[in-house]
Amino acid sequence: MTDLFRTIARCLGLAGALIWAAVLNAQADTPHFKVGVLKFGTVNWAMDTIKHHRLDAKNGFELEVLGLASKNATAVAFLANEVDAFVTDWFWVLRQRAEGRDVVQMPY
Repeated sequence: MTDLFRTIARCLGLAGALIWAAVLNAQADTPHFKVGVLKFGTVNWAMDTIKHHRLDAKNGFELEVLGLASKNATAVAFLANEVDAFVTDWFWVLRQRAEGRDVVQMPY
């Protein structure tokens, strides 16, 4: 049961991060936030839940989910500015920052 609670807490944290990022995006009438996720797994499930219950629209932004096939594909999409956010590990972020990229990590 503890794993279930951790999973739910992570999903809620990610949803909060998405909402926070969407609020900061003031370029459009309805802010747009695009996230790259693996086509399987917990993050994809969380994004599907947000879209299914229209939590994005209820909170004033539009969530677009780009399903990708691998962890590397999500990183490439992010570095190519095709997505606004994706899930990765601390080490990837640290490497990017060491190379001078302005990357921010938010735990979920």
